[in-house]
Amino acid sequence: MAANPKQVHLAKELSYSAPLINCRFDPSGKFLFVTAEDRSIIRWRLADGNKVVFKGHGSWVRGLAFSKDGQTLVTSGFDDKLIWWSVNDATPKPIRE
Repeated sequence: MAANPKQVHLAKELSYSAPLINCRFDPSGKFLFVTAEDRSIIRWRLADGNKVVFKGHGSWVRGLAFSKDGQTLVTSGFDDKLIWWSVNDATPKPIRE
């Protein structure tokens, strides 16, 4: 059944300093991962809006994929790189390139 457009409302608004390109919820549903034109990956915790920025690509990040257990994020960029990240790191750094 389709949602009634009259009942749709804005649940949460998250902002960032650069235009956003792509987004994906993590398998747990706790985080929203977003890519931006400044070559960043942003992890927002949906419960409180806490934001953590992942840096590692030399160009726009175009793809986001999660491991089955949801603990690892793999990103692909227009820099022809695949980067593996630990989803829960407080200070993210690539774990594999």
